[in-house]
Amino acid sequence: MRCSYGATPQCKVHRWKEELVLLRQLVLESGLTEDRKWGVPCYTLNKKMC
Repeated sequence: MRCSYGATPQCKVHRWKEELVLLRQLVLESGLTEDRKWGVPCYTLNKKMC
């Protein structure tokens, strides 16, 4: 992980967990396809990366 706090309670991502879950839900409902590349979620539409 790039952040020295990654995967710990001090990581800033943990403060946004509910918002990130909602954002992911909206992205998936929009028709984008979720895949995992380089260890992070990536989204495509018509086989083109967004």
